[in-house]
Amino acid sequence: MLLAAVLYYFAGGYNPMEFPLTVIPPLLDVCLPLLFLSGLGLTLYALLRGK
Repeated sequence: MLLAAVLYYFAGGYNPMEFPLTVIPPLLDVCLPLLFLSGLGLTLYALLRGK
């Protein structure tokens, strides 16, 4: 989840530094939220399993 948030911050243009690579919009619209939600799912699964 943290990785998705950091990537979204840097690739979305919210950082004053310039990102060296051009990011295509589907990456920001589809892949990063999917990465965030899969991290959330893994976290909830670990909490429910009790480990």
